[in-house]
Amino acid sequence: MAEIETKRGRVLYLRDVDLAERFGVSRATVWRWSHNARLPSPVRLGPGCTRWRSTEIEAWERTREVLHEEG
Repeated sequence: MAEIETKRGRVLYLRDVDLAERFGVSRATVWRWSHNARLPSPVRLGPGCTRWRSTEIEAWERTREVLHEEG
């Protein structure tokens, strides 16, 4: 997990390891979900540094909760 200061404030970024732990899946599954558009798209911060915005992951989780409640 990394917190980066921007002009708009602080942004929290999550690594694939963070997401794998959060959802109880492997890193490969996190990347598969990402490639299949089941997760928000990651942000490339630099060479070899790809992360997900925590706000986008949290919003995605809320939509999944609504779908689960309706389904």
